[in-house]
Amino acid sequence: MSPRRHPKTGFSLIEVIIALAILAMLAMAFTASSLYTRRSAETNVYESTALTVASGYLEQIKSVEYESLVASVLDPNLPLRTMVNQGTEDPIYLNRFTAKTIVLNEDVAGNPVQRMTVEVMPEIFDMAPATGERILNIRITYRWNSVDTGRQQVRTLRTARSYVPTF
Repeated sequence: MSPRRHPKTGFSLIEVIIALAILAMLAMAFTASSLYTRRSAETNVYESTALTVASGYLEQIKSVEYESLVASVLDPNLPLRTMVNQGTEDPIYLNRFTAKTIVLNEDVAGNPVQRMTVEVMPEIFDMAPATGERILNIRITYRWNSVDTGRQQVRTLRTARSYVPTF
């Protein structure tokens, strides 16, 4: 009788090393993907917060009386009366950046943990000489530092405000 051969059971050392290498590559790819997703989400939070701040100022400026806006165009040292909330004035000036600090995250006790600074600069151009109509071109330039690159990001919002008599 010949000795019986048992079928080979288990994995060889090479097979285990190759499997671990593949598993390690998948884990690194998953980690890199997760970090990129987190960075992108944080960048989007910063960008949308800056846009929200600039849009808020643009809407408030649009609601200012037409004659007050024209007065600010003639004298840029006159503040544009804007509000930060229902009772707190937050004046901004034409043709100069004003820094606004925004709290993005707070701890359990309500202390700010993460802040960002958005700088806004309103500009108003009287279009009457060019159009013959009482129209103001309002532009808000806003900027902030990108969280992922540290570079300054700059965007602009525009709208027009025409003269509408109030009775």
